[in-house]
Amino acid sequence: MNDVAIEFVSYTNLLTSNVEYRVFVLSKHNKFLQFVELCDSEELEKYYAQGHVAYQDANSTKLYDLIWSKLEPYINEGDDVYFAPDGLLYQMNIEVLQDANGKRANQKWNLHRVSSTRELCMEKPEVEISSAALYGGLIYDVEENDMLAQSRAYTKDDGMVASRGFIADSTMRAGWTYLDGSKSEVEAIAQMCTSQNIEAKVYTSIMGNEESFKALSGKKTPIIHLATHGFFYKNEEVDNKPYFESMNFMDQPIQRDNSLKRSGLILAGAQKAWLGNPIPDDVEDGILLAEEIAAMDLTGTDLVVLSACETGLGEITSEGVFGLQRAFKKAGVQTLIMSLWKVDDTATSLFMQTFYEHWLGGKTKHEAFAMAQDRVRSEYSNPYYWAGFIMLD
Repeated sequence: MNDVAIEFVSYTNLLTSNVEYRVFVLSKHNKFLQFVELCDSEELEKYYAQGHVAYQDANSTKLYDLIWSKLEPYINEGDDVYFAPDGLLYQMNIEVLQDANGKRANQKWNLHRVSSTRELCMEKPEVEISSAALYGGLIYDVEENDMLAQSRAYTKDDGMVASRGFIADSTMRAGWTYLDGSKSEVEAIAQMCTSQNIEAKVYTSIMGNEESFKALSGKKTPIIHLATHGFFYKNEEVDNKPYFESMNFMDQPIQRDNSLKRSGLILAGAQKAWLGNPIPDDVEDGILLAEEIAAMDLTGTDLVVLSACETGLGEITSEGVFGLQRAFKKAGVQTLIMSLWKVDDTATSLFMQTFYEHWLGGKTKHEAFAMAQDRVRSEYSNPYYWAGFIMLD
């Protein structure tokens, strides 16, 4: 078995003006660093636009041929492959692409998605899995008195400022709906944690507010699980959306880190602010922006699971995806599990419970992740149900 480091790069060809994809490969198999040509962005975009359909048999094989087939001469079956995506590859689950024989890439190699191959040079401390903070079964429409009472249960840190002033988005006028499977999901995970002598704190109903999450900063909580809604807006979607006015999007050019303001998670009590209704003074609005997460101290957190819709999305730039995954990495989290599209509630609950069952039972995170993916795939053959989640180290 051999370790292989792969760094995908995208760049603009000055002769053709096309964005092209190449890859650097470093391994003991080869004496020198290899530079391999892959494809151009038009080929990838054709499949990316199809969403989960891109992972069905015929499309999956065509994508495999564009990416992994070009790398087969440089990696052997069974190798540990650490790869850092770029461009559209950030938002594609290339790990599950299959070759002409129907064998998936993550069945041929032990694939590890990393934010950068620099991660391989960094020493990461072992984290004792002693406690977990689990969010699920959240109530988004909360009365003012209850919001105030729950908020007062936590002391605000000086560096944590409430994000306020959201006005309703016309496309979300109905607000956020309750996730039926999320409460049973976190309760089952809590039971598994308790059976392994892991202290599990469950934040459900109106208790899972923004204040409770921000109170985790600096607490070195090994597991954080969030079964709730997530959102992301692209640059071009900012215009004519009044809730961005309070962030001065209309008054200044959009900067790189503004994408951290355009993605986030919905916690208890968020409905009022999302729909433009007033909330009590000095109370968090329940809309946890990526920008706020990035300002937290989550060092000592081994795993964050974003059991939510589209949590892996963000603004694609030359320096990576600016969104929730970048925010949690900035905060110091070692590993993230997140989704690339709107995920099914029931299938997601099955995936998560299977993952924790195997991980807490002694498997590695990556082994447990693969087993959970296979379990869902055995019950729901459509990639929509099982291919949406990715793991990032």
